Amino acid sequence: RTWLVLDGPLDPALLESVSAPPPLHILDSDPVLASPLAMQVIFETDQLAAVSPAMASSLAVTFLDTHRGPTWKDRAIAWAHQLSLSCPEYTSLMVLIRELLVHLMDSILAFVLYYFHAAPRDDSSSIVASAEGDVANLDYRHQTTCFLSFFTTLLMDPVIEGHLFAAAAADVEGEIEKQVRLLIGMSSISSFGSCLFTHQRPRFERYIRERVLHPTHGSSLPPLYDLYFDSKTGTFQAVNEIVRLTEPIMGGQSICVATEEFVAFQLRLRRLLAIDAPVLLAGTAGSGKSTLLRYLLGSPSPSIQFVLFRTNAASKVTHLQAAMLRQLHLQHGGNFWAPSSGKRVVLLIDDLHMSGHSLTGGA
Repeated sequence: RTWLVLDGPLDPALLESVSAPPPLHILDSDPVLASPLAMQVIFETDQLAAVSPAMASSLAVTFLDTHRGPTWKDRAIAWAHQLSLSCPEYTSLMVLIRELLVHLMDSILAFVLYYFHAAPRDDSSSIVASAEGDVANLDYRHQTTCFLSFFTTLLMDPVIEGHLFAAAAADVEGEIEKQVRLLIGMSSISSFGSCLFTHQRPRFERYIRERVLHPTHGSSLPPLYDLYFDSKTGTFQAVNEIVRLTEPIMGGQSICVATEEFVAFQLRLRRLLAIDAPVLLAGTAGSGKSTLLRYLLGSPSPSIQFVLFRTNAASKVTHLQAAMLRQLHLQHGGNFWAPSSGKRVVLLIDDLHMSGHSLTGGA
């Protein structure tokens, strides 16, 4: 079956051409096009003023509200489908992952909406306060996007990937579900739970332990908000444990030994990078901003390729371009530059205090 997608204003002549029996006539083109017999047409437009009543009655019209759009469930199912297409090795696991995602996200969003967020009324624009006070309207689109970004980062980590495939090969009953529940729970803490006030987080964490995690993890893990994934051990560790595993940073004549605060900052920064959030590090001279960037630059990541650009008063946009091109490769026959397969580029700029010129070349 062939699908023809037309995106733009609906022209009456175009409508008549594509709705007529084959062969396909596109306006005044010559010769005519031989259209497939099993061709389906999808029109995407923002208005129907040019559509005749007869044409409109023959179409199956779907209206997408700009304030609603695809639901969180649509996004989750589309994500699972796309991942199966791009990574066929996950196909056997995706049925269980998709079912757990839809089931658990439904309950998590309902819990967050009821207890922590304001809910708009159906009959007016007024707001119904949540059970624990009015915080904000729940942005399903942003929250779901953040969650899926965190979840994908964890799921595609080589260590976690190895654990999942090993569990699938061993065919241990419930082991895959146990691990997937842990990934969903920790992704929820980093996305849905990150926007909550401090006094609200214990209740959300208790819900994740009791309703999302496997009982083994729910009763044994340390405080969830203090946990970060450690790629060296393949487990979720508290900051004070990761500090012991963090290697000193060697630079010139200096050696930087990471403290608990330093490790916590870089782990929080990684969480923001995982959802493509722009980050601005602000601090006085000597507070460790450049050291933090150098640490990220030297840390291997399965999904991120870092580019460090050190600026000064003479920096120009050509210098920035050269710094990025050194980390990129020509793809698809030399048509465009891109990072290594499966990675995305994160640009680290040290720093934005530039006198005289901007990166765009202006004064």
